[in-house]
Amino acid sequence: MKLVLNSHGLNTQKGTKQIKESLEKLGHNSFTDSSILVVSHPDYGINDLIVNNLVNSLGFYKKNIYLSAAGIPKCTPDYIYVTEGNTYEILYCMQRYGVTDYIKEIMRSVEPPVYIGSSAGAIIAGTDIKMCSDTNVVGFMDYSGLCLFEGTIITHCSRVNLKSYLENTDEHLLNRYKKIYSVGDDEAITLESI
Repeated sequence: MKLVLNSHGLNTQKGTKQIKESLEKLGHNSFTDSSILVVSHPDYGINDLIVNNLVNSLGFYKKNIYLSAAGIPKCTPDYIYVTEGNTYEILYCMQRYGVTDYIKEIMRSVEPPVYIGSSAGAIIAGTDIKMCSDTNVVGFMDYSGLCLFEGTIITHCSRVNLKSYLENTDEHLLNRYKKIYSVGDDEAITLESI
């Protein structure tokens, strides 16, 4: 299972460039025959930007881009992208659209899609979202992540700043995780998991 995690989404040029470079390092250079499920919050109004960047910067065909608000695609996508935003809102939308269990299932298949998570999408890939600093604006009580890796990730936090961040975090919370990663604003990381 391959995960590409960063702090800026496909709705930005910076995030699109980071994601494209990370996928190229994994040997993914052509996306014309590839499909992707895009998980986002429709109220953010960024779907058109994401689709535009997938088509114009990465080379996806628009017909192969599936938006989570339209439901689960009939095919298994080659890529899953979960966008940035308020982590609680994004996870709530995922559950509301029924994609949480769908993603968990296909990510454990023999040939899983590549998971791409930006900011909230990166956090959701982990064990849970308890380290998330976002405000729980939806009163969400289920903090469970996708469990695509055993641990959590702190987004918008460089490796240089991670030590200071962890020193100011409750030890009981930190002990929940096997591994704690960080990803700064100017980088993306790739994990191979489970």
